[in-house]
Amino acid sequence: MIRLWALSDFTCLKTLEGHANSVLQIVFVSRGMQLLSSDSDGLIKLWTIKTSECVKTLDEHADKVWSLALSNSQEIMLTGGVDSVLNIWKDVTEEEEETARMAVEDQLMKEQELSNLLQRKQFTKAISLALTLEQPLRTLNVIKDILFEEQGEEELARTLKDLRDDQIDVLLKFLCDWNTNAKHSRVSQLVLSLILKQHSPTWLTERPEIKERIEALLPYTERHMERMNRLLQQSMFLEYTWQSMKLAISTDANENTFAGDILYQKSNIQTPGSVSWPGRLKYLTYINENLQSLYFLLAFVGDVYLLLKTKSKKKENDSGIIKLQDFMFAVIVFPLGMLVCFVFWSIYAVDRELIYPEILDNIIPKLCNHIMHTAVAIFLVLEAFLVHHKFPSTGISLPAGLLFSLSYFLWMVYQKHFLSEWPYPFLDEFTIFHHVVFVLVCFAFQCAFYFLGKYFTNLRQKIVAPEKLKRKAK
Repeated sequence: MIRLWALSDFTCLKTLEGHANSVLQIVFVSRGMQLLSSDSDGLIKLWTIKTSECVKTLDEHADKVWSLALSNSQEIMLTGGVDSVLNIWKDVTEEEEETARMAVEDQLMKEQELSNLLQRKQFTKAISLALTLEQPLRTLNVIKDILFEEQGEEELARTLKDLRDDQIDVLLKFLCDWNTNAKHSRVSQLVLSLILKQHSPTWLTERPEIKERIEALLPYTERHMERMNRLLQQSMFLEYTWQSMKLAISTDANENTFAGDILYQKSNIQTPGSVSWPGRLKYLTYINENLQSLYFLLAFVGDVYLLLKTKSKKKENDSGIIKLQDFMFAVIVFPLGMLVCFVFWSIYAVDRELIYPEILDNIIPKLCNHIMHTAVAIFLVLEAFLVHHKFPSTGISLPAGLLFSLSYFLWMVYQKHFLSEWPYPFLDEFTIFHHVVFVLVCFAFQCAFYFLGKYFTNLRQKIVAPEKLKRKAK
């Protein structure tokens, strides 16, 4: 600690704190505005008396500094210490200030040159200069200016192709900073994509610090990808809501009926996942819905046929339509419909986000969900109890139903292989072993539902047959 005292009244004017050990020498410099001090640690400190601040610490001695002397011009200082070392110091403040001033002027000239290059649309030179200045924000603005041009992406690709390897290294460093900000993520991802397309993997592995660059880019890139997926999903929901509003205000009289609403929805509304190929056909629920509609349409045709043939001597089961109806019900309609409802509600009970996210409740009424995944099972059970069906032999109908289900699982594998996505998100969490187990479990439940439908049919026969015998006896 150094104290300055007034000789007139012996009061302490200043206290300079900074030395950790005893102070050995003090010399005033700069016409008494500053002072130099040395201590037992081998440190020399330059103080500004007015502000009581240490503006410089010189550490070149290993032990106590006993001697401290200045030249008449105070530009040269000589120090000597217990370490048997004499150090000669020179004041280079003016040189440093001049160097800093020239650096500022050079920076201003380069920035002016950069603006001129952008105005003349010499983008390659502009971005090279921006990288030379090592200014990430200015480089980002240059790239944005390029993208604002007509065919900006092509121009940017040509510009990046002309850069030197060391400039690409600097640009990759800047990308790591840009990628942390969602506002600049589009530009950073675009530049990164162009660099990856223009250079081989071998060239990239030879770049210095490429491992650190990749580790810095990956987490934020994944975060931006998730954000874009959420935005895409929300945009689809918005489109669905808009189409539903159009449905509500439709002026067509046919669309005001329940059947008209369903037909209009199927043909006009783009639900999430139905925009691109294969659209709704990727979902088993949609396939099952169409099979159920086809079956009940066939049942209606069969009933009309029987009504028109009441005077005919042919039996009901002699009709080809009735045989086709019974075959569809036994092989596909009942087992598949029950399986869809069972699997949906089982996964829903475990984690609904895997099969039917909660956000859908704000867009699709719960009644519609139950119509697709609950009412189907109820109507199928009523159909099995109320309508007579003749099941084909088990050796034919059961393998045919399993073959149909196997074709759907192969259809899902096709979507994953060629379209890079499973129709249901929870399948992404499965390994190959889990996929095999899932398919086998579905086959097992489908067989169980097949025999359940056969049991309902036999139970109906046991109830109805005695009643018919009683009527004949009377």
